[in-house]
Amino acid sequence: MRKPFRAIVRRETEGAPAEGQIVSVSGVGALLVLNEWVELPVGELLYLEIFSRPESPKGSSRGILKAAGRVNRTAKKKREVAVTFLEEIDQDSLYSL
Repeated sequence: MRKPFRAIVRRETEGAPAEGQIVSVSGVGALLVLNEWVELPVGELLYLEIFSRPESPKGSSRGILKAAGRVNRTAKKKREVAVTFLEEIDQDSLYSL
């Protein structure tokens, strides 16, 4: 699969969404690197939007994969967040990105 994918992370609670890149993704979870660090406690519910690479110079995106998950671990110095999906994502959906 091509990577990194652009991602938007939304919290269940209020707050501005965070942006970053998915550097590793599988059917059960993903590892994100945030553009700017946001404190996300382990166990917090997140909603992810994972974007395919832009199809045109105008930036339109071919596909968006949406998933809900919980923070599994964080690494502040690297701005990394590991997320475990609440429901497994089938491989066809991942390959379609």
